[in-house]
Amino acid sequence: MTFLRKWGAALLVGGVCFSFPATMWLVAHDASHGGAIEEFEGKALREWLLVGFTGLLWLVTTFLAAYTAKLWTATSRLVEGADATARRQLRAYVFVAEVKIEAPDGPEPRADITIRNTGGTPAYKVTVSAAASAANFPPGKTIFEETPTGPESSRFVFGPDGMGRRSIPLKTLLGPGAMASLRGETGALYVYGQIRYVDAFDEPQTTDFRFMIGGDDGWPSSDLMVVCPEGNEAT
Repeated sequence: MTFLRKWGAALLVGGVCFSFPATMWLVAHDASHGGAIEEFEGKALREWLLVGFTGLLWLVTTFLAAYTAKLWTATSRLVEGADATARRQLRAYVFVAEVKIEAPDGPEPRADITIRNTGGTPAYKVTVSAAASAANFPPGKTIFEETPTGPESSRFVFGPDGMGRRSIPLKTLLGPGAMASLRGETGALYVYGQIRYVDAFDEPQTTDFRFMIGGDDGWPSSDLMVVCPEGNEAT
C-alpha cells in the first residue's frame, strides 16, 4: 500500500508515456507494411489499442484529480491549523495576577485585585465583576453568588502586558471577630468574580477567578490571597 501511494502516480504516467508511442508505432507499422496487420484483423487491433490508451488516460486523469483533491484538502487543513495556532499565540489572555488585602486591621480594609493581559494583542471591552464573602473553615457549602458588573466596572482596553487594578471594600467582612477567626484558621475570606473581554479576533472571552485567605494557611504576613482549587476557569 505504501508502494502504491509513493509510486502509483509515476507508474500510471509511465504507462501512458509507453502506451501512446507503442500505439502510434503499431499504426505506422501497419501502414508501412502494406496492411500486414490487417491479416490479424489489424483494424480491430488498432481500435482496441486506442480504446486501451483512452481508458488508461482516463485512469491517470482520475487518479491525478483525486490526488489533487486530497492534496488541496490536506493543504487547507494545514492552513486552518496554522491560523488557529497563530490566533492562540497572539490573542489576549486576561488573568488575575494577584489579590492582596490592604489595611486588614484598619478602618477601611479592601481587596486589591491586580489584572494582567499576558497575551500578544490587546483585550477590548474589558469588564471586571468581583465580590467577597466570608465563611467558616472548613466550609460546609459556600455559595458564590453571581457577581454583577456595576458602573465601577466600565469597559476599558488592556494592551499587551498591560496591568490594571480593581478594589472592593471589605469593611463589612473584616471586623475584629472575623480577623481572629481568619488568623486562627477557623474562618476563610473569599474574593471571586469574572473578567469578560473581546480579543483582537473579535472573539468573546471570559476568565473566572476565586482566591481565598485564612483556613489551613492562616493569615500570611504578605496579606496575599491564594488561588482556590476550584472556581478558576478561562476560555
